[in-house]
Amino acid sequence: MMKHMTAAAILASALIGTAAAAGSLPEAVSVDRNSSMNDIRQALQSAGFTGLSDVKQSGNIIRADAFYAGKPVDIVVDAKTGRVYDETKPVAIDLTRTTTNDEIKSQLTKLGYSNLGEVERHGDVVLVTGRKMGKPVDIFVNADTGRVRNDRTPEVDYIQPGHDMDAAYLKQELQRLGYAGIGEFDRSGDIYWTEASKNGQVVDLRINTRTGAVFHQG
Repeated sequence: MMKHMTAAAILASALIGTAAAAGSLPEAVSVDRNSSMNDIRQALQSAGFTGLSDVKQSGNIIRADAFYAGKPVDIVVDAKTGRVYDETKPVAIDLTRTTTNDEIKSQLTKLGYSNLGEVERHGDVVLVTGRKMGKPVDIFVNADTGRVRNDRTPEVDYIQPGHDMDAAYLKQELQRLGYAGIGEFDRSGDIYWTEASKNGQVVDLRINTRTGAVFHQG
């Protein structure tokens, strides 16, 4: 059963904005957890991904920044199944006030969620427990937009990308987005990491300087 949540917590977790159109990424690629980094890159390239960077593997999870059909994407691959997940755009389901709980769970299953628990409705937010890529998650669905996120989903902001992105420029852009208390930057290729605070909450930031995507997660 989902742990008790206060009304304030539910409102804080509510999803905002209109869901982006669904992408057309390949459903899966030919990899497994024993694949070498070169094998992973070749499998992604064979599936149509280009400009690969920041390719990393941790256990069964493979992450990469890339381009697909000319657009920047941030992807996660389940090495056990080869299934590809798009972290770039908000994900949504078709949801109306008359959508049944079974229909909600069916759509979430198609998004890769499993072991779905009881569906709870709290105003404009639908809450469901489940698992994603083997890990337990609390799933939040915006009843107005159908947008889906879970407590492991990083939120995304964007800054203007460029080739001259140094720490001073990144700090200036992050402050413009409302971040404060910005820490020191660590860098690996096109990716910067730092810690900051926003709306009174400390968050970890990952910045892709090629795409301008700022991923933040508390």
